[in-house]
Amino acid sequence: QRAFHHAVAQLLFVTSHCRRDIQTTVAFLTTRVREPDEDDWGKLKQLLKYEKGTMYLPLTLEATDLGVLNLWVDVAFAVHPDFRSHSGAAFSLGKGVSSNTGGHRMSRPRRPARCS
Repeated sequence: QRAFHHAVAQLLFVTSHCRRDIQTTVAFLTTRVREPDEDDWGKLKQLLKYEKGTMYLPLTLEATDLGVLNLWVDVAFAVHPDFRSHSGAAFSLGKGVSSNTGGHRMSRPRRPARCS
């Protein structure tokens, strides 16, 4: 468990500094650091193989049309055991994703509106 946590923490650092392409996978693995199972270890090993095989490939970003912004958003509502939601977004100006985000969102009940 400690080795899994340490490896994911290192990948999180690498993701934020130079390897944006693995950000989605690392974001998922960060949700599994408390109790990683055999499948999680398999995902980590596969990611490390991918990382090793693509280490020297350059990151390519191109803007094909500055007037067109491609945006992709995905949300899953209350999918975690604590009823948190998960969401992610990415945008691009052409070739390559220039920024992406993801994470847990707390699902809070709304208060009923009061009428005066």
